Amino acid sequence: MVFTPQKTWIERGDGSIGAVLDNPRASFADHVRSTQWTELQLAYFVGYAMHNYMTTPFCFTWPGFKTRELDEHRERGELWRVLEVTFPDDFATHSKVHKYYFDDRFMLQRIDYTADVLKGTAVHYCFDHKEFGGIAVPTLRRISRRDPETNRTMISGPSSFFLDYVDVSILDQ
Repeated sequence: MVFTPQKTWIERGDGSIGAVLDNPRASFADHVRSTQWTELQLAYFVGYAMHNYMTTPFCFTWPGFKTRELDEHRERGELWRVLEVTFPDDFATHSKVHKYYFDDRFMLQRIDYTADVLKGTAVHYCFDHKEFGGIAVPTLRRISRRDPETNRTMISGPSSFFLDYVDVSILDQ
């Protein structure tokens, strides 16, 4: 499956194109949390999510991104710096605004956002940072629900997604 913000499609082994979904974000408009996704909707979601996870924080310097530092946050006995990031309108992401939490070594620890296509608020924890090509990457990620009113995390509950990176290649282009 191939993802772009404007289109997702299935590309066969011989290079021919199978099913195509134009304007994939719009295809979620009438969804509720229990709506079954198509393969192409899943390709869109995973495509933009992985792109964002692997380009953070570098994409924050790209045109159209707005950042501002918020008050510090205390969690797990640590004091974390909080960066609020507003994404450009044409950038495929979970929601327009995310909050990123960094520890005193500037390692990403947590992300808060609303996953618009899932219709839910999330807390996204980052663990086990390892260096690949001189860049520290969190190799273990756990995404769970977050209460939007209290900011209380449901970390002891079930995970929505669990990502475990075994290897990362950093390409110099």
